[in-house]
Amino acid sequence: MDSWEYKTLVFETGGRVSRGTIDESEIERALNRWGSSGWEAVSVTPVSDGNVGTRRLLVLFKRRKTSRPLTT
Repeated sequence: MDSWEYKTLVFETGGRVSRGTIDESEIERALNRWGSSGWEAVSVTPVSDGNVGTRRLLVLFKRRKTSRPLTT
C-alpha cells in the first residue's frame, strides 16, 4: 500500500483574488520548485479572512513516501 506525505503552502494575494492581484509568476515558480522535488499540487483553496474577501491561496501538495526497511 502506498504511503503519502503532505505539505501546505500559503500565498498572500496582496488584495482580493477577484481583482486579479495574484502574482502568478511567484506561484508558478513555487509550483515548479516543489514539483521538481517530487511534490504534486493536489488542491488550491481560497482562504477568506472574514468580510474582506479572499486574501490567501492554500496549496496542498503530496508525494509518495520512500519506504525504509524495518530494522530488527
